[in-house]
Amino acid sequence: MFFIPKLELIAQLKKNNFITTIVIALTVIVASLLLSVAAALVPSRLQSRLNEAMEHINAYQSLLNKHVITSSTDADGRISSVSDAFSRVSGYSVDELIGQTHRLISHPNTQQDIYQNMSKALDKGEVWRGDFLNLTKGGNEFWLSWVISTEFDNMGVIKGYTGIATDISDKKEVEKLSITDRLTTLYNRHRLDELLDQELDRFQRYQQPFCIILLDIDHFKQVNDNF
Repeated sequence: MFFIPKLELIAQLKKNNFITTIVIALTVIVASLLLSVAAALVPSRLQSRLNEAMEHINAYQSLLNKHVITSSTDADGRISSVSDAFSRVSGYSVDELIGQTHRLISHPNTQQDIYQNMSKALDKGEVWRGDFLNLTKGGNEFWLSWVISTEFDNMGVIKGYTGIATDISDKKEVEKLSITDRLTTLYNRHRLDELLDQELDRFQRYQQPFCIILLDIDHFKQVNDNF
């Protein structure tokens, strides 16, 4: 004997199933819309954050380029990039500096042992610090205090060097005034003692002879009084 439900019960079941279907469909639609909105907004916000970060980075790079003296060279010491601050202090344009070595601006009186000590340190991967007297494109002297490090590739081979410098020309000028006579601009007694100590150290290191010449000028007081 089969059970035959009443028509009213069948209608109620159909109604309930229809409502359930509608609810499920609406739930799926709403969930899909929310996921779509989330999928659209999250990348948009991330992109916005990335854009803001890039703007900050570009601003910092612009400040560094304008105010910080930097230089990068290849393994042969040829300049591959310089900051605008380097260009400004040297008097050379960026294009004039690219491809050149730093000897373009180095002062002819720079002692060779400074270059040798720098090369030894950088070849070992050490950070080198030191001061260089330079000449601008117009022939004016200026001092840079450098911090230079070595750049290596994945195989440990030197691929170049990067340096950051500070213009210490004013500091050197003050030092110069402290060791020279203001009237004659000749070295004073304090500087003379320093130079004698340096020459004695050089003699002991390299066994190279040196001499001291003493000049006694008669009536030099008259020269001071008149000139």
